Amino acid sequence: MRQLKTWRGRVLRTSLGAAILAGAGATALAFGQAAGVQAALGASSSHSVHPAKTKSCNSGANTGCLAGSNSGAGAGVFGNNTGAGPGVQGNAAGEGEVGVSGVSSKGFGVGGSGTSGGVVGFCSGVGSSCSSTGVTGHSVSGIGVDGFSTSSAGVTGESDSADGVDGTAEGSGNGVSGASTGGSQAGYGVQGSSSGKDAGVGGFNSNSTVNLAAGVYGFSSEGYGVYGQTGSSSSYGLYSQGNAFVDGEIFTSGSCKDGCTRTRHVAAFASRTSQPTIDDVGETVLRDGAARVALAADFANTIDLSKPYVVMLTPEGDAALYVASRTASGFEVRQVGGGRSSIAFAYRIVAKPYGFRDERLPFKTVSDGPAFKQHQIAHPPALPH
Repeated sequence: MRQLKTWRGRVLRTSLGAAILAGAGATALAFGQAAGVQAALGASSSHSVHPAKTKSCNSGANTGCLAGSNSGAGAGVFGNNTGAGPGVQGNAAGEGEVGVSGVSSKGFGVGGSGTSGGVVGFCSGVGSSCSSTGVTGHSVSGIGVDGFSTSSAGVTGESDSADGVDGTAEGSGNGVSGASTGGSQAGYGVQGSSSGKDAGVGGFNSNSTVNLAAGVYGFSSEGYGVYGQTGSSSSYGLYSQGNAFVDGEIFTSGSCKDGCTRTRHVAAFASRTSQPTIDDVGETVLRDGAARVALAADFANTIDLSKPYVVMLTPEGDAALYVASRTASGFEVRQVGGGRSSIAFAYRIVAKPYGFRDERLPFKTVSDGPAFKQHQIAHPPALPH
C-alpha cells in the first residue's frame, strides 16, 4: 500500500481509491504501515488535524469521503478540533440512517470520553419537537447501552415530556436492570423519585394469569421484600386498592409501657374470621329489666342492613340477659325471666360489611413455588476508563 502524498494541504488519491481530505496546513494521516500513525494519537502534533472550517464532499454508496485503517492500537480515523466544533461529524440524509456508525468485532462500536459527557445525542426532529430518541443502543445478545462513572451517574436520561429513560426487553431479560454492589454502604439498585402526584416507581403487568402476574415484585433473603414508609400520620406506608392476600400471618406493631424501644415493638397477631365481617362494641345500662340500643350511624353506614347481624352481651352485674329483637335501626335487650334489674352491660355487634359477597373460607389460587425470578442480580461489566 502506498503512503499518502500531500500537496498544499490536500491529500492525493491513494491506491484504495478513497478521497482523503484534510484542512489547510494539516498533515495527512497515513494508511497501513505509515510512520507515525501507530504512535499514540495526539502524542505527535504532526498527526493532529485542525480544520479551520467544516469541509464537505460527496461519495458513492460504499466508500465515504474519508477512509482509514490501523493495525495497531491507535485509531483508524482521528479528528481533532481545538475550537468549538466537533472533532468528528457525520451526517445522514436518508430516513432511518445514522450519522455516525461504529462497528467492533471484539470491543465497543462507539466509545466516547469527555469532561462534560462521554457520549451525547440530540434529536432535532421537525421544528422544536422530536418523537425519536437522542441515543439508541441495540445489542443482539449483550448490553444495548452501558454507562460507567467513578463519581456520578453512569447513565442519565432526561426528557421534557416523555420518559427520561426507557428500557424494553423482548426476551427473558429485564426492561431496566439496576444493581448496587457497594457492600454495607451500597445504595438502591433502582431508584425512582417524583415531585408530582405519580409514584416514584411504577410497575405494570398486562399478563392475565390470575394471582400470579405482579406489577411490582420485591424479594429479600433476610429483610423486607417490599418496604413502604410515610412521613405523615394521616397517610399510609402501604396502601392496597383492592383485595390483599397474605400467605402467612399478619402482625401489627405497637408501643408498650415496659420493654419497648424505637426499634423494639410489641407485635400483635391480626385475628382471622371464616367470612367477611365488621364489628362494633359499646356499653349501656339495662333499666327495669330492658334496654333499647340504637346502631351507631357511622357503623350502620358500613354494614349490609339487608342481612342479619349478631349481638353478644356481657352483663356487668348479677343478671342473665338476652337479645329480644333486632332491626335495621337497633336491637332490644331484656332480662331473663322477666326480671326488673338495672345494671350495666357491654355488647359486641358482628355484621356483614356493605358491598362484599358472602364467602366462607373460599379456596384461592397461589403460586407453586417462586413465581418470579429470585436472586437475579445484574452486575454490568466495568467499562475501560
